[in-house]
Amino acid sequence: MLDKHILIQLSPNTEEFYLKKFFEEIERIKSSDDPLAKNYADLDLSYSKFPVFHCLFKDDNLVAFSAIQTNPFPEGLCRLLTRFYIAPNYRFKKKYVRLDKPALLTEIILKSQLQWAKDNKLKIGFISMQHLKRRSYLKRWTDLRNENPGYGKWYMHNNLYLTCPYPKEKSCWQLISSTTLNGDDTTLCLPKMSIKDYKKRWG
Repeated sequence: MLDKHILIQLSPNTEEFYLKKFFEEIERIKSSDDPLAKNYADLDLSYSKFPVFHCLFKDDNLVAFSAIQTNPFPEGLCRLLTRFYIAPNYRFKKKYVRLDKPALLTEIILKSQLQWAKDNKLKIGFISMQHLKRRSYLKRWTDLRNENPGYGKWYMHNNLYLTCPYPKEKSCWQLISSTTLNGDDTTLCLPKMSIKDYKKRWG
């Protein structure tokens, strides 16, 4: 099944066809009614914030893409699967999806990002989610990676962490699951807030 997809790591030297498809999709998202459309307004290939993009194509169509984010995080720390996007035609149609095995698109991109981060000497990779109500989902996501080979050991943290430079913004405090990439230090050098304090502040 994997050989039906083409994974492209974008760079200035990427074939023009794939670059064009990527930027066309970005413009379409930005002008759509997608609730997260604003998150794609700052996507470019300057590499100042997102050092690498992974794009998944099938039959010359852009199926999904995601970036690795290193800025504004401390050195050695990166957010994986950031700005993760799946084209509408490839999304699950059901409201509820069983988490009994890793989703194919996530599997392909995440494993590639983990390898890229290791090769580039990053120390810790993490994914983050907004809203406390998604804690059980993130816990299952973490368990699923630990139950399947090829993802390394993942650890779900008990606090919320500041994932963007605006501590007064509720959306910047997010739940995190992380994995060590090089070395064995699991410390997240990010400002943190307990669940109790988060609830006290925002309810």
